[in-house]
Amino acid sequence: MKDVYQKTPQMGDPNSLEPKISETLGNIERLRLEIQKCEAWLADAESRMLSNRPDAVTRYNRHVDPASALNNNNCTHEKDR
Repeated sequence: MKDVYQKTPQMGDPNSLEPKISETLGNIERLRLEIQKCEAWLADAESRMLSNRPDAVTRYNRHVDPASALNNNNCTHEKDR
């Protein structure tokens, strides 16, 4: 995108994009770290379920309402914000 600004001066100053590009890259990195944290929590929860009760996963999967599972699929905890 910065190339477009450099090739077309009437669009504006290409250097004005730098702060927004830096902010966006920072947001991407923060979200990648959050994904890793959520994946670690999920792996931990799955391993605990399997180690505590081998039949728990089967029983759990039978009783999960897919609609409510979709609505409650947010791994970010309020205390982390």
